[in-house]
Formats: sequence, C-alpha cells, structure tokens
Amino acid sequence: RCARALWPASVAQVDVNITIRIDIIKTLSVAAIQEASTLGDAWVLLRHNDREAFVERSSKRKMNKMIAASEKFQVVDLSCLDPYMGGGGT
Repeated sequence: RCARALWPASVAQVDVNITIRIDIIKTLSVAAIQEASTLGDAWVLLRHNDREAFVERSSKRKMNKMIAASEKFQVVDLSCLDPYMGGGGT
C-alpha cells in the first residue's frame, strides 16, 4: 500500500512496471527489523525515480531532510510483525 501511495493507480500508466526493492529487510530477522523503532528509527519506502523505490531504515533527522527536499516516501508500518515468527538472518 505504501507503493500505491507513491504511484497512484492510473489508466494511463496501466502498462508501466514499478520495482520495489525490499532486499535490505529481506535478510533481517523480525527482531532486527523491530529494533529500528526501539532506537527511534523507522522503515520507509523511498521513491528514487519514476520506476523504482527502496525500503530503507531512516532516522527522524533523515526523514526531516527528505521532507525538506520534497522527496517522496512513505513510512512502512511493520507493527504487525510477530517476533516469534522468525524471519531471515540472525
């Protein structure tokens, strides 16, 4: 849903593919992902260009800079993650 906020549905764009890169969190454990919020950071989906966005860990300071620079991003809500589910790496 974060990606849809960055690229709203459009009939004119029906044949356009968008790449959402999640590789930074794909190898992390649920605990490691949740650690970001414990330390005051957040996971954001940052639009890098017209066809690509990356999930990145961001501090509040970095988010303020992105807002000031009019960069397009969405905060990713990962509160639904269950730390007992395991996940990727260690």
